Amino acid sequence: MAKLMSSNAFHLLLLSSLMSFVAATTSIDDAANAKITTLPGQPKDASVAQYSGYVRINEKKKMFYWLVEAASDADSKPLLLWLNGGPGCSSIGYGAFQEIGPFQVLPNGELAKRQISWDTEANLLFLDSPFGVGYSVRSVVEEDGDNSTAMDNFAFLNKWLEFFPKFKYRDFYIAGESYAGHFIPQLAQVIVNQNKGIARPVINLKGLLLGNPTLDRPTGDPGRWEFYWVHGLISDATYENMRKFCSVDRASEGCKNAWQEAYNNEIGVVNIYNMYARPCENNTTQDLMYRGGNEFCLEADTVNYLKRKEVQESFHVDPSHIPFNYTLCSEPGVNLKYSRSDGETSVLPILKELIEARLRIWIYSGTTDIAVPLPMTRRNIAALKLKVQEKWYPWYHRDQLGGWIEIYEGLMFVAVMGAGHEVPMYLPSQAHTMFQSFLSNAPMSEPPPKQTNST
Repeated sequence: MAKLMSSNAFHLLLLSSLMSFVAATTSIDDAANAKITTLPGQPKDASVAQYSGYVRINEKKKMFYWLVEAASDADSKPLLLWLNGGPGCSSIGYGAFQEIGPFQVLPNGELAKRQISWDTEANLLFLDSPFGVGYSVRSVVEEDGDNSTAMDNFAFLNKWLEFFPKFKYRDFYIAGESYAGHFIPQLAQVIVNQNKGIARPVINLKGLLLGNPTLDRPTGDPGRWEFYWVHGLISDATYENMRKFCSVDRASEGCKNAWQEAYNNEIGVVNIYNMYARPCENNTTQDLMYRGGNEFCLEADTVNYLKRKEVQESFHVDPSHIPFNYTLCSEPGVNLKYSRSDGETSVLPILKELIEARLRIWIYSGTTDIAVPLPMTRRNIAALKLKVQEKWYPWYHRDQLGGWIEIYEGLMFVAVMGAGHEVPMYLPSQAHTMFQSFLSNAPMSEPPPKQTNST
């Protein structure tokens, strides 16, 4: 496979073909009919301007979106595109309903108005991507990868803006987490290249916000072993074997055996998304014992809600393409075939390009995440070899320690103390404060002044 997005000729060819296609194809579901009056179970006092439906990319593919307009001043506030990772997990099912959107699904199937939602600061656009994820549709399951996903997402944005033209030229940001650490920079790269030489671009990309992102696994993996060892998840012997074998060849038998020993015999039953939270049962069964011990087990309730016929009708979902067993993350090889080798590709060169393009780039990391732990992200950032403008210092939230910040030339790194993989779900107030700071391009509050004893 060719190196990801590495050739200007590759970009020019794809962009030329794409723009010709966008100009020639106008068959998109009518956006005038996309308005959602109300969702089943929506609180009567929760007024939300929301739209959903499909954008047809070609005869085989159409992408599902949910737009939630800002709670106030929607005509002036920026547009935020949220992407979840996987690859293959729904941005509606995760990002919207479990993290930053206006509603959360309750165990009884009703919706609760989320107390802290990002729609106070921006218009929120959630996209089920790539095809075969969530409500997005494709007639034939074919292999996707990072390149095709970036181009499909770019095609979606161009066509979607034709039906929501008030968002043209609006300040535009992209945020998300996990494998969206690939999706977001790759989409941004396409947008930046397309906008070159345009004084007033239609897609007015301003910045990226990446949460616990997958950026470069080979570079970051030593940070993962270190995190596991320091937190007592693996033995000294396994840690040493990882250092010995995996640092040389991650595909070696020695490395594979070390990971097998860790997962089969040492780590135990742990919540990989937040090591200090009790693990949830699987995504289809909700154990009430765990609900009592972990308020973050939201997957099963969300799946049950999104499977309901009346919910799908309210979302304008195509009834002929609803999977029999709807899942938040697509089943590999059934709904989605995604290139495994792309996951091993580094997006650090793309981040360097975007830094040079002067985009605002913030990376945040929950400190209790096992899936993409903080030391892994620190090693990825270190590999960028950026100049430090302000060294590691604590930031505060409501006069309490919220985490730490390091400011680099062209990049801000934020550690959120006590948060897991989905930072906005685990610590919504801190995440909201961070989002406000990101939009204003100003770091969160520094430590309060030290108190001195007077005599």
